[in-house]
Amino acid sequence: MSTEPVDVLIICGGLAGLTAALTLARQLHTAILFDNQSYRNGNAPFMHMIPTWDHKDPALFRAQARQETLSNYSTIRIEDIGIKKAETGDDGLFHLTRRK
Repeated sequence: MSTEPVDVLIICGGLAGLTAALTLARQLHTAILFDNQSYRNGNAPFMHMIPTWDHKDPALFRAQARQETLSNYSTIRIEDIGIKKAETGDDGLFHLTRRK
């Protein structure tokens, strides 16, 4: 895990986290998305209500969204780890403890 400060920490690798990462990237903010790879729809064979992706595999959606974001925006990083705790340090920055 990097110690370099970024603008935003995103703790979620599902649809909401990926959307946040893309939105921040479009505004040229730096961010790290932490993904423990546990998803609310992880057992669902299909996702619905997403234009152009209705009745398709959510795992494929996440993979494509990650690939497109990382290949188009250098300000976003993805770390496939879980976060146990986030605390504000004396320096005013958040300090993370990774889940083991």
